[in-house]
Amino acid sequence: MKALTSQQKRKLAELMATGFEDYAVKAPCGRHVGALTDSTEENRALISKYGKEFCRILDTRLDALDCVATLQRDLFNLIKQGCPLRDIIDLTFACTTGRGIAISDSLESVGFDDSNLNIVKLACFWLEKEITKLNAPQVPGPLFFLEKSLPGSTEEELSQIRLDIQRLPGILGFYGDLLRLHPRQKEAPALDSFLRECELGFLYLLLSHFNRGFPTLSCLLRTMRQVRYNVTPNAHYLRPFRRVGVTRKESSDPGVRDARDPFSEGALQQGLYRLFHERIGNYMAMRIIVDRYLSDEYSDRRAQGAILVPLMFELADLRSSPLS
Repeated sequence: MKALTSQQKRKLAELMATGFEDYAVKAPCGRHVGALTDSTEENRALISKYGKEFCRILDTRLDALDCVATLQRDLFNLIKQGCPLRDIIDLTFACTTGRGIAISDSLESVGFDDSNLNIVKLACFWLEKEITKLNAPQVPGPLFFLEKSLPGSTEEELSQIRLDIQRLPGILGFYGDLLRLHPRQKEAPALDSFLRECELGFLYLLLSHFNRGFPTLSCLLRTMRQVRYNVTPNAHYLRPFRRVGVTRKESSDPGVRDARDPFSEGALQQGLYRLFHERIGNYMAMRIIVDRYLSDEYSDRRAQGAILVPLMFELADLRSSPLS
């Protein structure tokens, strides 16, 4: 295929800049492109920074990533064919966060596993009992010295604080009950594994719908990875995705090392093969979801700003879907 003309490159630059700006304002379903603990404002600012860097790399003449010209051409044609740009941006971010949307991934990314959650649950029940004792009228706890501890507070303010402190044990006990009912153990292993990898599968199937494949997928992810390294070089990821060196076993020179890239075409093919064949029907179910999302049935929803991932289970007929 021919490279883009100067006019087409300018048009692509405008479309991509607008796309990232729009995504920063309307980041869907609480999508955090960085840490899950980032505030909404921090998340939007990070999306904006990533978007500007992505556009800068896309516009570079140095072709440092060896695929910029290909990515320019593919993105321009994808948008021209009607591929939703917001979904390209969303799924490219999703595939480079270092975590999936599984419950286990989200908890682990903020430092929690079953043992941590159990400690918090027990702490809630213990605090509920101890704070209840301290709140007793005859015990010289925080409530007993409230007026002296907060001089200058109005009676209305003191009443509200007193009410909050009295409610605290019950809230802690309720939170402990919620942790006891937390669905982390009820999430089936097959579903957990699917949710951990499904966004990569959806991005591939989205590109495939418009006759693009692993070369485009690899270019997109390698470019966004470079964007992340440039903008947030010290970020930590639950599952790193940088290139790593591996020693060639067949080499006579033990010092010779190859670079293994999880975003190479071959590695992506292997990963998606596992996803699509881990459970019979995964590929067909995901293909149906993507095709339905891109059909006229959902054209109004897409025009209103809807994207694929939050609609995933709606798009799948759960009464018969292999994902259920």
